[in-house]
Amino acid sequence: MLVSIIVFFCAIIYANFIEWILHRYILHGFGKHKQSVWSFHWGEHHRACRKFNNQDDSYKSIALKWNSKIKEILSLLLLCLIHFPIVLLSLTFFSGLVFHMCLYFYLHKKCHTNPEWGYRYLRWHYDHHLGKDQDCNWCVTFPLWDYILYTRKKNNF
Repeated sequence: MLVSIIVFFCAIIYANFIEWILHRYILHGFGKHKQSVWSFHWGEHHRACRKFNNQDDSYKSIALKWNSKIKEILSLLLLCLIHFPIVLLSLTFFSGLVFHMCLYFYLHKKCHTNPEWGYRYLRWHYDHHLGKDQDCNWCVTFPLWDYILYTRKKNNF
């Protein structure tokens, strides 16, 4: 039982690192190029957050519109698919990854549908969108890797 708990939490830490890497190098690296498939992150999501004080109304729509929310969901499903072979090694580790992806989406959505809540409980992500430097504070769920890799920058608003 203890081993399963440790494996599960190792998956959470790993997933948080993947979140940091993908946000920094894919969503911001490739995402700043208009021709990139990842440009929705910078062109749609960040633009909406800056314009509407961290609110992104694409998260409020129930319809399956081709917007940043649907693209984010598809990206998370692709990540699950890529990591699926891990099931053969450890269902517990894979479960931790899936749990983290669900938590990521829930927190990210809540942060951008309720900016006051995001400011209070996910300040690091609020700082990412509304701070002077949007090229820092890469973690959404919790800023573990931002602290480890010195990319957590606090902003005073």
